[in-house]
Amino acid sequence: MVSSEQGTQFDANKFKELVVFVCTKAAPDRLGAVKLHKILYYADMLYYVMSGHPITGATYRKRPLGPTADQLLRYQRELVNEGALSVSNVSYFGFVKKQYEANRQPDLARFNGEEIKLVDDVIAFVCNESAKSISELSHNLAWESTPSGSIIPYYSAFLMFPNQVPESAFEWAADEAQSVEAEKQRRSPMDYPVLGDFRDRLLRESKTPL
Repeated sequence: MVSSEQGTQFDANKFKELVVFVCTKAAPDRLGAVKLHKILYYADMLYYVMSGHPITGATYRKRPLGPTADQLLRYQRELVNEGALSVSNVSYFGFVKKQYEANRQPDLARFNGEEIKLVDDVIAFVCNESAKSISELSHNLAWESTPSGSIIPYYSAFLMFPNQVPESAFEWAADEAQSVEAEKQRRSPMDYPVLGDFRDRLLRESKTPL
């Protein structure tokens, strides 16, 4: 593992296995580049809220269509060269999109049960919505608080739940003065269904019919 630009530990092998896992579970015709980036982003950010640390520690950056993982292209190429992943360009309603197919099973020994359950839920959520809708739904407070082209800090994930995080959490997120673990110890754990609450809030606030 190596330290990312945010100070979190980035686990390259776990990141690669997560990509394989997503491409194994998601139907090829339901998964493109936009949705793959969103699944990785939501999985890491939501698990950070739940546990105080991300699943992979990847770096996510604000882009015009939504958050993207800085490391995806590099490790996607590695997976293709290893024969673990196939990536092709296909026609999709008059446009060209990436299509991913896993050629092997992921190494799930690298993940715990909570991580697997969360990723399963995120895949189901993202792949049941259009890429356009997912891009719009990802533009939440965590997104809005980050300048274009900049890294989206993990602590901003708490801003996805403005109605369920105490005021002290916002103060912590603003000045980064406290660690996530200290914050988690100070308040009760978030034992609500994280993805469900997050999805419900996004759907309520979205102006785009789904």
